[in-house]
Amino acid sequence: MDAQEYWTQQDVKIANLILQEGKCLLVALNKWDLIEEAQRKPLLETFQQTTQGLFPAVRKLKVVPISALKMQRQFELLDSACEMFERWSGWLKTSDLNHWLREFKKMVPIPKRKGSRDVKRFNLVFVAQTNSRPPTFTFRGASSAQIPDVYIRTLENGIRREFDWAGVPIRLKFLPREGTDFYTKPGHLRRRPSDGHGVPRRSEVH
Repeated sequence: MDAQEYWTQQDVKIANLILQEGKCLLVALNKWDLIEEAQRKPLLETFQQTTQGLFPAVRKLKVVPISALKMQRQFELLDSACEMFERWSGWLKTSDLNHWLREFKKMVPIPKRKGSRDVKRFNLVFVAQTNSRPPTFTFRGASSAQIPDVYIRTLENGIRREFDWAGVPIRLKFLPREGTDFYTKPGHLRRRPSDGHGVPRRSEVH
């Protein structure tokens, strides 16, 4: 992106397409050498605030000021891309996720509806990472239709903060307490092999 132009309509459209496809978004702010030294810090802060407002679903998008002409900060850009790719491809231990879920429910109770049956359905009892690229987390205990959108967003933000998924799109899925298995492929259901911690082995991920 051009540091002198900010976000254009075309830039926003392309960025949204990237996020909708579940890909990471890393912003390179080009022509940084043309910005006066005294203006750089406030300009970068303003740009980051604007970026967060445009893409609220992805917290703390990484913005790297560069100069392609003068070959400045290219290595920082590459390092940031590699770091983001590692997070996008990574797996979390099921035990860590469920410890987080227990603590999260203490701080942010699941919304309750009238009637004991509804209250029981809203109890999220288990979570596991079921895919990567993008990281996908499946919760057991309620369907997405039973949980308010605001609570789903709160869950997503909680995972981002706890496990440092800044700038990486993640997906949340919800299953009832009983029924469909976590790991599915077209035409059949199965449980994916694990590494002993409830996490699918990397060799099984394609």
